[in-house]
Amino acid sequence: MEGLGRSYADAMRDFVVSAVGAYEGGHTVESLNLCFELEGGKTGAEQLDPWAMERPMADEEVALRTAWIDTVFLTCAEVSHPRRERPVFQNPPDRRMQRFVRNVVAAKFAGYDLTRLKLEQVLVDERRAAGTAGQAERAVLSQAMRIVFATLDVLKVSNDS
Repeated sequence: MEGLGRSYADAMRDFVVSAVGAYEGGHTVESLNLCFELEGGKTGAEQLDPWAMERPMADEEVALRTAWIDTVFLTCAEVSHPRRERPVFQNPPDRRMQRFVRNVVAAKFAGYDLTRLKLEQVLVDERRAAGTAGQAERAVLSQAMRIVFATLDVLKVSNDS
């Protein structure tokens, strides 16, 4: 998928690299959201900023961006990636998401890649029937799985570490 001259994978990797940098710097998800709000939703991407200034992000968009940053931070914490000694989360993250990230990291370390790892496998590990999650939740968790893998790739973490 192409968008604004960049592939989806490249855009995700850039997002993850930025979020890892924020994690390493000891920033909180809450402080990042405050910065985004104060900057009017600017992204720093020349192609996106004129559009972002025309309208503020919808609450759903802010919630999704927050979930993605949470996922990167949880993945970094799961593999004990170094950071400054400041709290990473002012508000405790969702325990279900913590378990989800832990299970996806474990699956990657067990040799699974995204094509082999099915969302249903992770959901079963969460002791949830595959049909229990709604379509929107499944889409968000599927995206979260990609973000965990991208974060581990950025961190160059493998089961050999």
